[in-house]
Amino acid sequence: MTLTEFSVALNYDKGHLSKVERGERSASPELARRCDAFLGADGELQCLAAPPETGTDSGATGSPAGPRRWLVGRRAVLSAGTEH
Repeated sequence: MTLTEFSVALNYDKGHLSKVERGERSASPELARRCDAFLGADGELQCLAAPPETGTDSGATGSPAGPRRWLVGRRAVLSAGTEH
């Protein structure tokens, strides 16, 4: 599948997905959810995009310095979708 085909299927900008693939942008939980649904990965991708545990209350939204970041590249997304 090409990046163009993937971007059309997910209704995401090709440039944005390219930046995620190269590690220049973080994959959001929403992007992971869409990839999960499209590829039938049974929640595997959403788990990859889940914010890391910080040892604080489960309601924590991130550090005072800014939001948490997590990276999930397109190749990881595609490979996770083919393992089923």
